[in-house]
Amino acid sequence: MNTQTIKRFSTLLGLLTVLLITGCASTDEIVLDSTKRASTTSVDIYKDGKLPDRKFKEIAELSFLGPRDAELRAQKRFMGQAQKMGGNGVIFSVDGGSVKGGGTLFQTVAYVFKGKVIVYE
Repeated sequence: MNTQTIKRFSTLLGLLTVLLITGCASTDEIVLDSTKRASTTSVDIYKDGKLPDRKFKEIAELSFLGPRDAELRAQKRFMGQAQKMGGNGVIFSVDGGSVKGGGTLFQTVAYVFKGKVIVYE
């Protein structure tokens, strides 16, 4: 192999790696209440269908698309975003997986992690 061929192969391999990494997770945020609030230092997490035992208001919906083992990463991200928004809690859920990258070598199962940012009333 000559140097030119090796450079092209290296560039192609680098681009494929970047595409694979960036295709592994994506996030989304929908703000339902744009009231400015002071940041909070702690956030309660509600999982497995559990809800707060006091009145609350939903101020944002967050989502994170990624592999099943990214649940903790999604939860930490939601907690950080909730703190910045002045939220008191996150109602966390996971929607079933679906095939991502169909028909390719890089086919994976992606899950949608959802977090509803709430403030207590």
